[in-house]
Amino acid sequence: MATLMQQRVAANLPLGTGAAALQMVSQASFEMVAVRQRFIEAHRALVDVRTEIGLGQFYGYGDTAECPPNEGALRLATEFDAPVHLAAVA
Repeated sequence: MATLMQQRVAANLPLGTGAAALQMVSQASFEMVAVRQRFIEAHRALVDVRTEIGLGQFYGYGDTAECPPNEGALRLATEFDAPVHLAAVA
């Protein structure tokens, strides 16, 4: 976005040049952050539902570990007490 604005100035184009595109990119970025937050909230809700209907932690796309925290810094897999295993299930 900064490059677009810099190039508009360098080309001596009117202030409104590219404004619609900048607005679309800005809005899309905002919406991506909002979508990410909704996925985090849905993950929490699905964990609760799984418990409520008695499925336990072994129903979750092959994940047999506790869910990682939604807050705090990310950690490397080597920093966990137990090995981290990913599995794909059909």
